Amino acid sequence: MSKANDTVVRAVAELAGEGLPPFCVVFVAWGPDVERTRALIRALDVERYFSWIGPLRKRGLLDAYRCADAVIDQFLLPCIGGVAVEALAVGKAPVIT
Repeated sequence: MSKANDTVVRAVAELAGEGLPPFCVVFVAWGPDVERTRALIRALDVERYFSWIGPLRKRGLLDAYRCADAVIDQFLLPCIGGVAVEALAVGKAPVIT
């Protein structure tokens, strides 16, 4: 069930202060890692780069993929997950996994 969100949080912490244009990573508040992810974001002092939304119904999720500049899927399995497939199916690229 873990999505390895810490990988994303640590990458953002490394990118912070690199002169990049403003960006925001949107996490869905779902799964066993939510509180650990929030704690890591606070510990690395990168709260300004993250926002949280609640779980979405399928239509809302597909709309969210379409609005994003990129979609990030899980990093633990050695294959793409359902999020990547759905995002690609609605024409969203890039997908990072």
